[in-house]
Amino acid sequence: MNSLRLLVATALCAWLFLPSQSLAQCSGTLNIDAFLSGGETATVTGDFAVEAQSVVIDMSSWSGVGLSYAADLLVYITAPDGSCVVFGGYSPGLPTNGCVNLGTGSTNDPWPDGWNSTASGTYNATVDISGGALSGSGVWTITILNGWTGSGGADYSIEFAIEGECPGECPDPDACNYVPEDEITNPLPELCEYPEDLFGPGYNCDGQCIDDADVDGICDEVDPCVGEVDVCGVCNGPGEVYECGCNDADALGDCDGNCAVDADEDGICDECIPPPGYWIDIEEVMVHTEGELAGMVTYRVSLACESEADYLEAISGGGSGALEIASSSGTWYNHPANPSWNPSGLVADSIALYPNLAYDSFLTIGADDADSGPFPNVLGWTIADPLLEFEPGGGNNLLIDVGNGSCNLPYPGLGEVESHPGFAGDDLRVLLMQITTAGDISGQLTLIIKPVGQETFFETLLFDSEAYCFNLDDCIDTDDDAICDDEDDCVDVDEDQICDDVDDCVGVIDSCGVCNGQGAIYQCGCSDIPEEDCDCDGNQLDALGVCGGECAEDADADGICDDVDDCIGVIDACGVCNG
Repeated sequence: MNSLRLLVATALCAWLFLPSQSLAQCSGTLNIDAFLSGGETATVTGDFAVEAQSVVIDMSSWSGVGLSYAADLLVYITAPDGSCVVFGGYSPGLPTNGCVNLGTGSTNDPWPDGWNSTASGTYNATVDISGGALSGSGVWTITILNGWTGSGGADYSIEFAIEGECPGECPDPDACNYVPEDEITNPLPELCEYPEDLFGPGYNCDGQCIDDADVDGICDEVDPCVGEVDVCGVCNGPGEVYECGCNDADALGDCDGNCAVDADEDGICDECIPPPGYWIDIEEVMVHTEGELAGMVTYRVSLACESEADYLEAISGGGSGALEIASSSGTWYNHPANPSWNPSGLVADSIALYPNLAYDSFLTIGADDADSGPFPNVLGWTIADPLLEFEPGGGNNLLIDVGNGSCNLPYPGLGEVESHPGFAGDDLRVLLMQITTAGDISGQLTLIIKPVGQETFFETLLFDSEAYCFNLDDCIDTDDDAICDDEDDCVDVDEDQICDDVDDCVGVIDSCGVCNGQGAIYQCGCSDIPEEDCDCDGNQLDALGVCGGECAEDADADGICDDVDDCIGVIDACGVCNG
């Protein structure tokens, strides 16, 4: 952008009220004036709302140097959620930046025939961009690029008008995103979002619990413990009653360990106890034994969350906390067919041609291929740029411990818990990166997390693929015959004659039918007294406050049931009822 002379941005939303059967139309207008040499870019942004169908391009003034054509113009349009389209240009191999390609290059661009000209003047076109499914309210971005890399330069003065329907709105008064009837322009009931969509069962639209009997900040409808969690993390439990406080010594004999089971006593965990709160999980996706990747392992690193609706907003580094990613080999694998630092280049057709592309190293927030975005926006990294290390030619260990920067996903708002990659979802995991390397991986990440119904917070978490709890035992050989998984290798920790891999309860079922439960320790044996009852027999308080009593009403609150009360009211000084 060395030759950028003038950059002007304007944004507007025009509400065109059409007949009753039509939807309101919106548009946003952005203007660019710039002189660009071959391959140079200029960018403009504007804030508006539209479900984009087309863009009207009025290039009121254009002039080029030498053999430059008006049709050399390459255009990127990016919606507030990061989705984008690209079209135009001349030279082969121009970057698409992971955007939906609506036609680029000398034979596929959408420009009218009249644009194939070197003549200075005015050029107009309307381009259908509906194939990009661009929509949203917020900051829209248009970037132009002089798409003939051999150009001596071209002068552009362009107005872009992005046009389409106004984004839909919710007409239901019971929804959290309700728009009143006198303000709504495009009612779409399917866009209505309710408290359970935002925060889960039991919340109101402000993210507050409707019922929270134990006042622990967790709605009773989903609270795994309506009562008190003891120091060992057991609901209404007895506290530290074991040899090691809250747990017996684990299979490695270490009271501070997190190894739950080590049946063959080889020092490698068969099962692990996950740490509390938020932590980093590491999965070995593939151990490569042949071809270009022989000797390498593909790891996936994820944030483990507490709730399906927990949201990861950003991976950060610098002043907010160090960002470190390292392999003991010093390098990791980047496939040349994915030019991006994120998985936007992992297209199914490309993977079919280049199978190793599936094992490309990338950073992400949730998404793991080109179809599962949106992908994080990129903010500035003032000291070093970790994204470069996940692009072709990169792949070296990195450390960022000063300055500031992050790649982030703006919170999508209402109703996208099940579909948006930034939410934890059913597996309580948000994917952070995939790394294919010949070494072990380790480091730390500073993450910006938004728990369901709470404010965002920073959390710096460590990860290490050599930690034994991440590398579970793939050979449980209990009979020491050097053969894994033979008929004699039935792991039966609780010695109940049922192999643990099919045992519904590895341990003891208590008197309440709970595996490894605490037994009948509650007020009613296996449960507390229900909130609406006054005893364990299901009785309620009557009108006089008697548990299981028969008084239905005491209207004058005189302690006498109305069906036997001689005076329902007040007896005056003369002894007259209501006198």
